[in-house]
Amino acid sequence: MLLVPPRSIEAADAGTVPGAFTLTIGGTVARWVAPPATSATTVTSSNNAAGQTKTAVATDDIGDERDYMLGPGTIAASLLVDAERRLRLAVTAAPKDPLIHARLGRFFLAQVNGAKDHGTKYAAASSALLELERARALLNNEEDKLKLMAALVRTSAIVDRQDKARDYAVEWMKKVPVGRWDYANAQHYGHTALGLIAVKAKDLKAAKDQLAMSADHSGSPQLNAYGPCMDLAAALMNQGQKDAVADYLEACGRFWKAGDKQLATWNQALDAGLRPDFTGHFAF
Repeated sequence: MLLVPPRSIEAADAGTVPGAFTLTIGGTVARWVAPPATSATTVTSSNNAAGQTKTAVATDDIGDERDYMLGPGTIAASLLVDAERRLRLAVTAAPKDPLIHARLGRFFLAQVNGAKDHGTKYAAASSALLELERARALLNNEEDKLKLMAALVRTSAIVDRQDKARDYAVEWMKKVPVGRWDYANAQHYGHTALGLIAVKAKDLKAAKDQLAMSADHSGSPQLNAYGPCMDLAAALMNQGQKDAVADYLEACGRFWKAGDKQLATWNQALDAGLRPDFTGHFAF
């Protein structure tokens, strides 16, 4: 959720910031800094939820942009180990600071895309969900809580907590008002999550309805640039629902103008009776 520009590291100090590294996500380079353990009390004005500010939550680490970048990010193992150590020390120093828990949660979430097997992905998503829920429980501002919803929906779905995925998706879609810049993001990913739940319940009609609703909007900065999430479309392809997927691709073309060539390639595969390659467009 691109609420604010990602936190940047100037060239002059990039080499002096401990735990600094970059993630290349969907062609976008995002810079991330693991906070030193000693900085826990300086991140916010207080080590409790009352002292947390909207700005601090909005800009934690690389901001909420990560939630909508679907490509993998490769991070050196040594940096991951050091970053996790620093973040866990920060949590120990400030256990009631929601920003620190959000940072640790996003740290684990950043590893989900680069996971090479289901077990690694599940473990990273489980750790992310735990910390993000701790952050949410410590926040007292509804707007700040909304900034965590994309990550909460995604991680809940990955670890197959369908009850949580459903509740978070419904809450997210309900609370983001029509006309706000991130309205389409909530609708797109919220309905995708609900559709995936329907597929697992073998309710294909509901799943197809959710697929259609996930594209029933005018787009957002992220969706317009990087394109739609294809998890639900792929799941329905597995169930032989080619026509529903074709209709979905047509609907996505109304907001993903930058993806005209990719959409045409996927449609050509469908017309040829082949399965489109949706690599790079999976979020769950």
